[in-house]
Amino acid sequence: MKKFLSLALALVMTIGAFAQSQIAAHRLDVAKETKKEFKLNSRNLDPSNLKKLVPNETKAMSIDIDIVTIGALSVEATFTPNDEVAAYYYFVTEASEDNIINQYLAIYEMFGMTATEAEIVMMLAENIDAPATGVQTVTLNGDYMTPGVENVIYVVGVAADESVALFQETFTAESLGGSGDAMVTIDIPADSVTAFSFYASITPNDQTAYYKYIIMEQSMLTEAQWNNDSILAYLSTQSNVYAPISGTIDGLEPNMTLAFYAIAYNADGVASDLVSQSVTTSSLGGEGVAEVTVTVSDVTAFGAYISFVPNDQTAYYYYMIASDEELAAENITSDADVQTYLETEDDKVYTTLEGSLDGLSMGTTYKVYALAYNANDEIASIAPAATFTTLTAGGTGLAEVAVDIEVVDGVATYETTMNDQTAYFYFAVYYGIEDYTDEQVLQILESNPDMIKFEDQSNYIDFATAEADLYGIFIVPLNANEEVGTTVAIRFTAEGVLGLQDVNIPTLNVYPNPAKTQVTVTSSSSIDRIEVTNILGQKVYEDATVGVNQTTINVADLQNGAYFVRVYSENCVITRKLIVK
Repeated sequence: MKKFLSLALALVMTIGAFAQSQIAAHRLDVAKETKKEFKLNSRNLDPSNLKKLVPNETKAMSIDIDIVTIGALSVEATFTPNDEVAAYYYFVTEASEDNIINQYLAIYEMFGMTATEAEIVMMLAENIDAPATGVQTVTLNGDYMTPGVENVIYVVGVAADESVALFQETFTAESLGGSGDAMVTIDIPADSVTAFSFYASITPNDQTAYYKYIIMEQSMLTEAQWNNDSILAYLSTQSNVYAPISGTIDGLEPNMTLAFYAIAYNADGVASDLVSQSVTTSSLGGEGVAEVTVTVSDVTAFGAYISFVPNDQTAYYYYMIASDEELAAENITSDADVQTYLETEDDKVYTTLEGSLDGLSMGTTYKVYALAYNANDEIASIAPAATFTTLTAGGTGLAEVAVDIEVVDGVATYETTMNDQTAYFYFAVYYGIEDYTDEQVLQILESNPDMIKFEDQSNYIDFATAEADLYGIFIVPLNANEEVGTTVAIRFTAEGVLGLQDVNIPTLNVYPNPAKTQVTVTSSSSIDRIEVTNILGQKVYEDATVGVNQTTINVADLQNGAYFVRVYSENCVITRKLIVK
């Protein structure tokens, strides 16, 4: 079976870290979720909570389940475990073949994973964070209990050796509703509405057996030209809801209108009239001059810390961080072009935003734009709010990184030290490398255009919790001209370092960069083949018969933007980023 490299080192980015892209190349990584449909009081189920214990279930344990009282949406039961049960978990759901347990089992099977009923019950258990012990009488308020039908109480016992056993008891829940007029009430307190959230509740009357509801952006409904018939048709596809629900809907934007629709059914299946209500989030800003204060600090060779603070007149703002070269690559040559570009992208920001910006180029000046708009959509300034220049690191000589690694008592501690010619290096700790040569691993590392530029690193691996037996530290250092220096590969186990091998990858230069008409590619070894791909991975150029150390590529016909030049030489694959303007 072919093995694949697995990145063992977690490359952690700070909250608010910037993601590198082409033109704007530099954006704060803010999760901006555009919600089209919203749910109240929805339970967040995390498959990572799946408890993988001992797969073989023991038969020594027993738990008696005695049902005390039965309601429509709850059940009271007494659990009596024997002495073999160290702890137990409980859960209730309807007894249908399509219940939540079977749904999860089907999902795991779909993705080629295995799980048992007991494991799913433990993941969903009402007391997942507090395992029960001894005799307990509890009321189960199941999110998945259904009135008027057969339901099941599941109890998973866990022994001292962490083996598990599953027990269950079936019962029929009471029915809800009556033969009168079913109705639901939607309540949205006015004082709960902010620019980004509001509180809402939906309450059925005593004649309601179940109801259905949706919450959607009004703009989506208008765009789709939905009428009441469309709403009713969509509601018919929604799940039944039995109990009152409430909660805060957040993650919204100012001046966003949401529409609530609900319909109730009595015990005879007779539907109510369609109930509707809408709510609009609050506005921001005023009619005065909108401004955003930009602060740049902690500038390094490859990054900086940047904050955007809007004033009270700002309704929203756009921002962009880019060098002149990056702007030119997108034909943005004036402040008016910046405004047009940002308004076209329409990625509005409403509040203070700050974070670490990484992935910049050394010795490069960047412009920070923050276009602020007031409540009347009036803008005061388009000019850059700030500029900064990254530092220059390294020299033009041979880049080298020394690695000190020590394995003591099953813990590998490592530390790197750059020489004065090293500007940065690509770095990774890999496992699953038994069938790969050092050269192959280094090629994979260097050819990854998304790798982070590192400076000196230090960390450790505890083999008691490690996922593999063999690990490797791999480093590709570059100087200020982005020329590859002496690469490093170290393999080690819990017993110690297996060997240190310095692997020399051919030196490769691509210039000029950015380029307009043509670029020259030179290599310290003979070039076998060259490929050029765009950022989507589409091949736009190929020469498979180079056979020399230097060649030129005509880029005059290529569209402005970022490309990757992939050079095949001496069984190596080296990739360089190229900007065409």
